[in-house]
Amino acid sequence: AGKSVDMVWLAKQGVEVVGVELVPEAVEAFFWEQSLSSRVRSDGPLEIHAAEELPITLIRGDLFDLKPTHVSGVSWVYDRASLVALPADMRARYGAHLQALTAPGTEMLLLTFEYDPERMEGPPFAVLPEEVERVLPQWHFETLQLQDLPVPDHLLAGGLEQWQQRISRGVRRSAP
Repeated sequence: AGKSVDMVWLAKQGVEVVGVELVPEAVEAFFWEQSLSSRVRSDGPLEIHAAEELPITLIRGDLFDLKPTHVSGVSWVYDRASLVALPADMRARYGAHLQALTAPGTEMLLLTFEYDPERMEGPPFAVLPEEVERVLPQWHFETLQLQDLPVPDHLLAGGLEQWQQRISRGVRRSAP
C-alpha cells in the first residue's frame, strides 16, 4: 500500500479500504501526510492501523503473514506495485497466497510494467502478460490500457530507454 493517496480517494468514494505495507515508516508517513489518526492493535506479527476519520485499515507487516480473516469480505484487489516489486522466484508464492486470500468472483485491477529486462533488473520488475497468467492461473485478465510511460531520470541513467505500463482487470475463477 505504501503511502498511496489512492486509498484516501477510494475511501472518500465510500469504499472500505484495506491496505498492506511492509515498511513501518511508510505506514507512519501515510497517516501523518493524510492528517489521519488511527487506532493500532497487534495481531501476531501484524500491526493493524484503523483510521478514525475514513474507512481505511492499513496492515503493517509481511503480506505473506496475512490470513483470509484479515481480508474477509474483500471483493476487489488493487495491485498497484506488489507483483512488480517481487523478484521472479517470489511471484508464484504471491499468486498462491493471493488465491488463498480471495474468493471466486473477486475482481482485481493490476498494474504491471513491461520493458527489456536486459536493460534493467528492477525493481520494479518487468512482468509480461504470459507471466501474469503463469503466477495467477486462477484469474482471467483483460487489458484495459497499455501505455508508454516517460522513463524516470534515475532509470534512464541506468540504461532503460523505454517502458510501458499495462493496466489489466481480472476476475478470480473457481479453478485455473
